[in-house]
Amino acid sequence: MAKMTFPCLALAGALLIPSVPMAAPSTSQFSLGVGFAWSPSPYRSYDNKAWPLPVANYEGERFFIRGVGVGMRLWRDEGNELSLVVSPIGNRFRHDDTDDTRLRRLSDRDISGQLGVQWRSRGT
Repeated sequence: MAKMTFPCLALAGALLIPSVPMAAPSTSQFSLGVGFAWSPSPYRSYDNKAWPLPVANYEGERFFIRGVGVGMRLWRDEGNELSLVVSPIGNRFRHDDTDDTRLRRLSDRDISGQLGVQWRSRGT
């Protein structure tokens, strides 16, 4: 059986699972869809995998969801915004996914996250 490559998976996801608005189209503040995450492994002989991820967008007065990240606005004026944000880091590794004996001795790593401060500016 042939392996599906990342571009094939991304195209299938984009065509088959479009973003679905959860409210009336003209007033929608929330949308939900599916995306795919993939990054090349730093190890040779390791099978990279594409992972389906829920992708949401919501803009509230204080809280927001943008893609896979979540945030809280700390300060906002007409053209600037300072927020506290949390998002995942997909550096996952499973030693069972490789046939290389050296890589099989490494420990498994799970998906982790990052916390940061974000400043956005809208030019006028």
